[in-house]
Amino acid sequence: MQFASSAQSVSLVTDRNIYAAGEKIWFSTQLSIETESAVLYADLTNEQGERFINGKFAIADLACNGVLQLPSDLRTGTYYLRTYTKEQLSSTHFQLSQVELIVVNYQSAPLTKMKTSAAKSSTKLEPIELDTRIERGIVNLNIDGLEAGEYCLTVVPRNTFNPVKQNISVDCSFPEARTFGFTEKRSTTLKGSLLDPSNKTPIANTLIVGSTMGSSPELHLGRTDENGRFILVFRAIMPAEVVYLLAPEIIESETKFLVDQEFPSLNIDHAGKDIVMTDSLVSILNRVSFNAKMNSVYGEEAYSTLSQKGVPPPFTNPTEEIVLADFIALGSMKEVFTELIPYSAVREKDGEQFISIYDHQFHKPLENPLVLLDNVPFINHNEILRLAPSKIKAIRVIANPYYYGDEKINGVVSIHSKNGRLGGLDLPKSVELIDFSGYEEVVEWKALENELPGKAALSNTLYWNPRITVGNNGLHLNFESGQQQGDFDVFVIEHSAESQTIMQARLRINP
Repeated sequence: MQFASSAQSVSLVTDRNIYAAGEKIWFSTQLSIETESAVLYADLTNEQGERFINGKFAIADLACNGVLQLPSDLRTGTYYLRTYTKEQLSSTHFQLSQVELIVVNYQSAPLTKMKTSAAKSSTKLEPIELDTRIERGIVNLNIDGLEAGEYCLTVVPRNTFNPVKQNISVDCSFPEARTFGFTEKRSTTLKGSLLDPSNKTPIANTLIVGSTMGSSPELHLGRTDENGRFILVFRAIMPAEVVYLLAPEIIESETKFLVDQEFPSLNIDHAGKDIVMTDSLVSILNRVSFNAKMNSVYGEEAYSTLSQKGVPPPFTNPTEEIVLADFIALGSMKEVFTELIPYSAVREKDGEQFISIYDHQFHKPLENPLVLLDNVPFINHNEILRLAPSKIKAIRVIANPYYYGDEKINGVVSIHSKNGRLGGLDLPKSVELIDFSGYEEVVEWKALENELPGKAALSNTLYWNPRITVGNNGLHLNFESGQQQGDFDVFVIEHSAESQTIMQARLRINP
């Protein structure tokens, strides 16, 4: 169902507004209302709308925290980080949240004139002095006067965080919503069309198999509609993954998959004014650039990767599972299926060989079972049968009809090679490989530990916590300063749909 406008908004806060190329952007979002979307989309564009990086992140409890790394060759200039959901993209009009950033890269080009948006601040914060002690590189931070609750807190070099450029709300018109929008209720989706390449006509009402390889393989089924359109839902696919697509019911003719663009082209008016390159701003850019270079050489990564939510592999309850190492080695895969694998056989027809199975309950043949090698579907079984058994680790068989939603599969033969990469076979011609953006790794900020000589906390962001809880006694926080020194700003942002900055404080670390 499509809507003319969306009431949903996504507030967005980053750890700062000035970065060096190659640094990481830490961000935190809060959704305004209950949502069916399970995925947050984030991308970085310039004033012309050209996209440089993007990512997908899991939404939980109306919130999402993440990190994106700037390309090391990104040119000096003004950029915009923005976040949105597919639920918003199902509307022709919605409010888009973005943060205006300045990126400095002295290796790409000298400083030139840059643009800034005309955003205005509704409140003016008066910086306060904090009760702060620094002992042996440990900053003891005490903030009183905050109401109990959850906040976002960032500690960064002076004047690198600008509340006015955070969480800028802009009107976004999106006429393509009627063809693009689809609320991702469970996880990230792959949408596309299946065509006959000979006449470029859609292929309707045919089964689609989509699968991934790797440590967390997935396999999902869908069916094309009357226009050849299909949707596959993946639950825990990781970044830089590829998806293998097959239309197993079409054997005699070729097929062509056309996958929809994942990230939309959103045209937003960034009309603003020129940034005045004052000595003060140049000094800030120099400091950020120098710290970033030093941190890339001597610093430690300021984050840790959290374990991903596990997704059970496909077909966890096979009728039989045979590990070939438990048996005497056989000379061919045909012998393996004939002698070792229950409920299976190899048939021949018109000079072609086919792997077949029998229903273990009714002892009837199951025609055209789904045959997988390392979770990649194969129609041409001759290729698999030519493999040496020594390359195969195990074979699982589901010897009965298998139901996936409304789809019925006549059993499954899942073959696992020792190297996990098709046992050295090429990808079948009937299978198309599609690049697909999955979830970014789940990360969290961690306190830096200077345990090794020469290692130092040199990151421009001294501390970042998108979800810090403040009790009735205020906020009392300890973190390492490493070899950092100079003037820093402390910002406390209310964690709400508006994400208002409610406190700015100053911190000085003396050498």
